[in-house]
Amino acid sequence: RSNSLSESDSELDCHKKKKTRYPTFNEEKDMSSGKLALGMKFSNHLVFKEALKEYTIKAGKDFKYIHNEEGRVSAICKRKCGWYIFVSLTPDKIAFQIKTFKNKHTCGRHVKISKVNYKWLAKKYVDLIRTIPHISLEAMQVVVRRDHNIETSTSQCYRARKLAEKMLE
Repeated sequence: RSNSLSESDSELDCHKKKKTRYPTFNEEKDMSSGKLALGMKFSNHLVFKEALKEYTIKAGKDFKYIHNEEGRVSAICKRKCGWYIFVSLTPDKIAFQIKTFKNKHTCGRHVKISKVNYKWLAKKYVDLIRTIPHISLEAMQVVVRRDHNIETSTSQCYRARKLAEKMLE
């Protein structure tokens, strides 16, 4: 009996050693929170890019990619205010990790964000389209402005509404 107890203790020690001190990004929980932190790990670069998009839209900032490759991704604020993020593969090549994060914007809020496109709008407002299928484009713009404090064009809202309708079929 004591032998089996020592075996389970060694298994626990093994699991403790594998535990990292850096947070791991959970797509289901963390995507909606819009939070990023230095050292945070992501399953792949596409998950990171989606998280970065959500983070910057929540913050009301726009960014552009400097490097956008499979092994590394880096971005700066479009207004070149000093905000910067760099993510690359971990040494074991299992995950992507935020290596550098200068999370200080000196610019004001951006009302026009280039990463907000009709696909993003359709995904975010599919429930609205479900409940109000013939919502006017102007009303949809007002809802987006109220929810996210960003400007959208009527053509973006039109394409988003059409895509959301297809998603609901």
